[in-house]
Amino acid sequence: IRFIRSYHASYHHLPNNRMFIKAVKVSLGADKGASHYLNLLFDGNPVRNACLAAGLPKPPGCL
Repeated sequence: IRFIRSYHASYHHLPNNRMFIKAVKVSLGADKGASHYLNLLFDGNPVRNACLAAGLPKPPGCL
């Protein structure tokens, strides 16, 4: 949650899923940055659900 908030504050936009997973891997390590882990943690859509939990708007392209 803190990661997506800091990313949004730094870049003024939200990442797509692929960019989010790569950035989490660099920031938090390979075990937490695995797509399977993030899909389980955020119920199948990591960026959208992380944004909702962080109080940020939905990323473009999310229905």
